This record gives sequence, C-alpha cells and structure tokens, in this order.
Amino acid sequence: MQKFLKSKLGMVAIAAILLISVIFIIMAEFRKKKITSSVGSDQTRGVRNNNPLNLRRTGIEWKGERKEVTDQEFEEFESMMWGLRAGLRNMRTKISQGYKTLGSLINVWAPPSENNTNNYVSLVSKATGIEPGATLEFEKDFMFPIVAEMVRIESGLTLTTELYEEAWANV
Repeated sequence: MQKFLKSKLGMVAIAAILLISVIFIIMAEFRKKKITSSVGSDQTRGVRNNNPLNLRRTGIEWKGERKEVTDQEFEEFESMMWGLRAGLRNMRTKISQGYKTLGSLINVWAPPSENNTNNYVSLVSKATGIEPGATLEFEKDFMFPIVAEMVRIESGLTLTTELYEEAWANV
C-alpha cells in the first residue's frame, strides 16, 4: 500500500477521488440553493425586481415603478402586485396589437433570439390545455392559468390567486 501511495499513479488516483468529491459537494450546493446567474443573490431577476413576467425596461412610466434603478435591462417595481399589473397591461396591449394566439403572444414576449420560444409555448400549452393556435381572450378567468404558468417560467414563482386578483383589479 505504501509503495502504491508513493507512486505517481497512486497520487493521481487520490487527487481524482478528492476532485470528484469536491465536484459532488458543489453540485449539491447548487441544487440546494438554486443558485442563479446573478451575483450576490439567490433570487431570480423577476423576484428581485418585483417583475414576475420580466418586462424589459422601456420608456413607459409604470405605476409602482421603483425610483432607484439597479437593473438597466429590466423594469423594477415597488411590489410584486405592481410588477404583475404592468405585465398584465403589457399583455393586454400585445393582444390588442394582433398577437391573439398563445403562440404569437409568447413569441413576441420571449423572442426566439433570446429564448427557447418553442419550448416556452409548449410548456404553457401543456400546463393550461390551451393550444398554441388558440385565440386568446383577455378575460380574468381565461388569462389566469396562462399568466400563472408564464410567471412560473419567467421567475420561478407560484402565482397566488390573491395577487392575481389584486393586479387584475388595478389593470
């Protein structure tokens, strides 16, 4: 055994075992914490910004928008309700502009140049039972399952009925 440990092969084997152990520990920590790509936070961007549908920053002055900007790319809101409200208003606008199917709405919401849009459409369709080509109706009960699934995909949140009701009442 002593000769084996002193040999180069033995040292390489021990180093490999230690390296594999460290990799498994790091992987376990990533799974446990659900670490995101953002620096200094284990929250998704949509949660940090109170922007559950991840609206990109625009020139629109939204109600409830944060005064102090920390994210140059995405809108930031004072509360999750204001962020959801803005997302619903944006969704209503997109539908009125002609993005009247689930597939076309998601294609403009999460463009293929930045997202796996086909997968996104498929996930929302499966979760809601609404076909990608189905015509959307901007009605509270019809939109809830769509918005809830989009919030889950965008921010990893489970949308509560109470939050949705409050945001919808403020649209």
